[in-house]
Amino acid sequence: MAISDSHMRRNRETLVRLTVLTALFLLAGAGCRDKDLMNHRRFVLTNIDGNALPALEHETVTGRYVALGDTIVFTSATRGFHSRVYRVEPKIEQPAETIRTSTEFTYELGEYIEDSSVPSNTILVTYVCGDDALADCLAGPHLSGTIIGNALTLHILHLSPERERRYVER
Repeated sequence: MAISDSHMRRNRETLVRLTVLTALFLLAGAGCRDKDLMNHRRFVLTNIDGNALPALEHETVTGRYVALGDTIVFTSATRGFHSRVYRVEPKIEQPAETIRTSTEFTYELGEYIEDSSVPSNTILVTYVCGDDALADCLAGPHLSGTIIGNALTLHILHLSPERERRYVER
């Protein structure tokens, strides 16, 4: 007896729904157990050096990089994702290009760092580098800043001049 394509598609859709519901249930349970951690906190960039978005992120000899959107989501007590949307405006006769990225990171909070010279409201973010041999990744941390209440302030450590990036929790 042959199984129709529509029957297989319905079974596949049901399996996907069950998987998503299970994942949401597990995430909700984890969030309830770890209320004091950073789990599931989401911060949205509001300005760079006091300039509202879209704002100049940095400029090179080849072009300008303008931040259009930027979100940081803490997914557990040590990990998260940094999603960005920016526009590259080349200085040569080429059209501007909008780029979207999402990068996994690990982080440390100052209150858990054993170095007593690090303030407790400090946060250090290190991007997770690719596994392939050609992965081009500077040693971390990549971002450093402070978190006070629902405000997050970060600096990109390898970018000059250093810009202050302010986020608010949403």
